[in-house]
Amino acid sequence: MKKAILPLLILSLLIGLTAYKVRQIWPTASVSSAALTSLLLFVSMFGWQLIYRRFPSTFDKTWLQILAWIGSTAIGLWGTFILLSLPLDLIHFALASTGSTNMLGDYGFVILITSIGINVLGLGQTLLGPKTKHVSIAIPNLSPDLEGLRITQISDLHVGPTIQKRYVKKVASRVNDSKPDIVVFTGDLADAKASNIRTHMQPLSEIRAPHGMFYVTGNHEYYWGAKELIQEMSALGFTPLINENRELTIKSARILVAGVTDPAGASFYPDHRPDLARALKTASAASDFALKLLLCHRPGVSLEAEPAGVDIQFSGHTHAGQFFPFNLLIPLAHRYYRGLNRHGQLWVYVNPGTGYWGPANRFAIPSEITSVVLTRATAV
Repeated sequence: MKKAILPLLILSLLIGLTAYKVRQIWPTASVSSAALTSLLLFVSMFGWQLIYRRFPSTFDKTWLQILAWIGSTAIGLWGTFILLSLPLDLIHFALASTGSTNMLGDYGFVILITSIGINVLGLGQTLLGPKTKHVSIAIPNLSPDLEGLRITQISDLHVGPTIQKRYVKKVASRVNDSKPDIVVFTGDLADAKASNIRTHMQPLSEIRAPHGMFYVTGNHEYYWGAKELIQEMSALGFTPLINENRELTIKSARILVAGVTDPAGASFYPDHRPDLARALKTASAASDFALKLLLCHRPGVSLEAEPAGVDIQFSGHTHAGQFFPFNLLIPLAHRYYRGLNRHGQLWVYVNPGTGYWGPANRFAIPSEITSVVLTRATAV
């Protein structure tokens, strides 16, 4: 009971804040009308999620799909509007507290129109699907056998009520267009139970990579039944790396591909607690490998991966904020949150998400499939 008090308190404050904003835009509304409007907005944003979680059989119903798109769009609009309003609200209250005349005017309506514009454009960006970003990573003393090796990364696909077979098929086609040698999937595969999205995941089986396809869990798998989703990925041709690794040989060069589970796994399955040392453990000497790759959902693992001798870490999780203005806040939570980063001797690539989570909005932060090509670093 005590655990539920804080979330309910936060929810009540957010509904109250929203009611205040309703009256700011609609000055003639009564307090009760504003409160009711705010409550209905929150029901539209989150009610559909509660329905299909409680009643999985509703997942493929047309009416649930409609509610999901309405709710997803509403979340994005609400979040954008509240965040854009906040600085001006603070200025407004500061002016009011000093008795100054409100010089901001009726800014609520202007911000609402701006937020609608951002969300329309962001929705359009999600419907276009992910862009393929080409990245070159230079590795010192890279074996000539590995020069030009192409590794394609997928992350944070979030197959669920609004990301379904058509979108996944588009992802699979674009991955194949990148002509990968290796494919890596760094977690947050789904936002639904495996039984509900089996058909929607099927296009992933069409991906081809001659040296293998590898997968690690993100936090969202554990909210929907990770072990069943892992089994599905195996059936689709991916090799799950649950604190383990695989050794590849390309011509005469040996590669270690290791993967760790997401920290959320420890709360669901004792054997899914992330263990980097176990993931990197092999019978071979470290010097036997020309390249060490690490797959982990959260980029913070880099603090351990660099001293462990990993060459390249592939991560996701952050969505790079997913859309403006949330992308301005994400650096406060993550040291590495987007793109290619250098941590000591380690390269860390953070994919901003091949799909999206929550709001169907990718304004200014497009979904991404990452195509990495390895080159040999030139001596300085």
